[in-house]
Amino acid sequence: MGKNLRTIIIIVVAVVAALFLNRYLQNRYITSSAAIFNGDVDEVARFTITKADGATTLEKISDVWNIAGNDSLIVRQTRLDNLFNNVLTIEHETMVSKNPAKWAIYSVNDSLGIRLQLFDISDKLLGDYYFGRSAADWSHNNFRFAGEDEVYLTGANVIYQLNTNATYWGEKPKPPEPDSTAVAPSDLFED
Repeated sequence: MGKNLRTIIIIVVAVVAALFLNRYLQNRYITSSAAIFNGDVDEVARFTITKADGATTLEKISDVWNIAGNDSLIVRQTRLDNLFNNVLTIEHETMVSKNPAKWAIYSVNDSLGIRLQLFDISDKLLGDYYFGRSAADWSHNNFRFAGEDEVYLTGANVIYQLNTNATYWGEKPKPPEPDSTAVAPSDLFED
């Protein structure tokens, strides 16, 4: 009886150890998510979006957003709202790589990715990110923090909102509407 009891105890301990090991190994594959920007969006005073073919900078001067180097366009508020409400609140989820040699595969390097840099009023860097298209899933993007090796999948597709074209961010001012109370030139001369 003593030998059988010892065998049963060894088997129970081995099964419990196997269960704990299995749980530990499975926890490595749990997806956690976190917003890419955890600062205050009201502190953002300038941001630059850079692609291999160009860059666009928008800056807030006296609480009014302007496109740097362009004084003929008025910034579209909806585009800014999309950046602050959609892009900066996007969550990064599943890690897809830790290997910097694979950045080009995930389009999160300088030549293929879209870089977003956020600055405060004193030019302090608040955030620096790379976004890339996901070849496997069009409804998500690849993402990495600048200076870090890990590449993540985002919770949604936001790359189309990171455009370097000035006319995406701004529009020409509408001409003033004619004054309906003005006297027409033909009314000045009476018959």
